[in-house]
Amino acid sequence: MKRQTKSNNIFSKNLAGVLDDRNLSAKQGAKLAGVPSSTFTAWSNGSAAPLDLEAVHRFCQATQTDFEWLLTGNRSKQQPKLEDFFEAKSGDPILSGIYQIEVKPLKLRK
Repeated sequence: MKRQTKSNNIFSKNLAGVLDDRNLSAKQGAKLAGVPSSTFTAWSNGSAAPLDLEAVHRFCQATQTDFEWLLTGNRSKQQPKLEDFFEAKSGDPILSGIYQIEVKPLKLRK
């Protein structure tokens, strides 16, 4: 049996809370994360720490859960919005002219 660490205990407690709050089973959580049910059950009961952070991130996105909070119990600092720094002048269009905007998908660094 693997030794349970404090951070693993926080993660498993938070994970169990998310499952309970959203009325999800471990099997449903595993499907959202894209991992085997046995892996997800080990995460939720604290017998294994999550090594696949991409899977944890997928679960967080699917359940609208803060990734940092799930892993550590600490809330992520909210990023400021542009509106926090600028005021729009009334009557001015937000964009004028012709623009080309390129969107690129990002992947999690390993």
